[in-house]
Amino acid sequence: METSPAVTGISVFLAELLPHLDKRPDPEKDALRSATLDDLGRALRGLDELTVRATLERAAITRIEELVAPLHGKLQTQLTRIDATTTKTLHTVSRMEARLNDMARQSGGLHDSTEAEIKSPEEGGVPQPGGALPVESPYYVTRDADRRVLASVGRERGLGAIRAPRQSGKTSLILRICADLGRGGDFTIAFLDCQLLDLQELASVNDLWCALAQMISDQLDLAPLDETSWNSNRGYQYNVNRLMQDRVLAEREKLLLCLDEVDRILYSNLSNAFFGAVRAFYNDGALSSSPWRKVSWLLSSASEPAFFISDPMQSPFNLTEPVNLEFGEENVSALAKLLGFELDESQRHRLYGYVGSRPYLTHLLLFELAQGTPAERLFDGAGAGGGVFRRHLLRFEQQFSTEPKLAAAMRDVVAERGCRDVAFARRLEAAGLAIRDHQGKVVPSCGLYTDYFAKHL
Repeated sequence: METSPAVTGISVFLAELLPHLDKRPDPEKDALRSATLDDLGRALRGLDELTVRATLERAAITRIEELVAPLHGKLQTQLTRIDATTTKTLHTVSRMEARLNDMARQSGGLHDSTEAEIKSPEEGGVPQPGGALPVESPYYVTRDADRRVLASVGRERGLGAIRAPRQSGKTSLILRICADLGRGGDFTIAFLDCQLLDLQELASVNDLWCALAQMISDQLDLAPLDETSWNSNRGYQYNVNRLMQDRVLAEREKLLLCLDEVDRILYSNLSNAFFGAVRAFYNDGALSSSPWRKVSWLLSSASEPAFFISDPMQSPFNLTEPVNLEFGEENVSALAKLLGFELDESQRHRLYGYVGSRPYLTHLLLFELAQGTPAERLFDGAGAGGGVFRRHLLRFEQQFSTEPKLAAAMRDVVAERGCRDVAFARRLEAAGLAIRDHQGKVVPSCGLYTDYFAKHL
């Protein structure tokens, strides 16, 4: 049987990832890696493409959970042995309170910082692309969308939703909103990173809410959940309501619940039940006597929630307009200036046309220019910018290799034929690969995607 692109892609992924997940001697790591890939090869022999993909996903997740679990336990043990002051300096698996409180005391957030020192590219001050920017970073570019999100969650019983492709700055924005709202002391902040949820915590909707309740308790320095605070004989609705009323909100005026990377829940079989409960809790806040009246919600996802929540009337995302975090030309110019470039109009148009509204691609291109990479190499879209954009583009290629119909839809978009299939059009838009022009036609979101996929699809 010919090796499918899915097998190759996941095998490479595991081969690169496994050596970093533990500290065992090299021979043991090599044996583990070899055994893992051999087992996968035998298991996948003779299976069709869709079954291959599903099997690989389950195998990869199971292996990673097995390797991460001991590390998680060791980390928790270490955290219990150090004093509270040291704990507040760490970004831990379950405790984010100290980081958010420190950021709230800083002069960062969405407000301009006049005192932060901006180093020139020559001084090594250009931040590496990828990952969340520190709240105090002077290189963060505030968008109009940032202000809309802040306004939506900053009011009583607020609700905000960020729906943007990966590498759009979602987490950076959320941390700044936490800093802004926490600065005055009116809001208590609970930042829940849903990527930290393990398979056991996603076994049932009750387990999921119990895990989130424990995260909230940890961040607010409340006593750990026990039988008196979480009655295992009652449902999650009873337990969550009692937790909020008796422990979380008893002495707090406002609480901001930030659920970042909710894709982890969307992709589980709990999406309908969980987000239906979120909407119910939010609606309950309309009652003047409800503790949920004090709670504002901020939800963040890279995926389109409508693909996973079957009943729109059970989705909290339908109660507010999701905000996209695209860059405008003015944002491109602002970031270029921060990184040491003064763009004239033609340069700005060229850069914006090439990487479009994608914040990460814009940052990566300017970063490489600041490091001295020749412009003619970077603007070679068919060659992935001399390989600079290769890693970013690879994940799309792997997706297209397992979904020929989606790949065909992207070929039509690149060839300026649009996309007649509504579902595929929405998926391409959600991934940041396509946008709609002023006539409503689906077109590539940037010149890089046009040039690259015209050659490689």
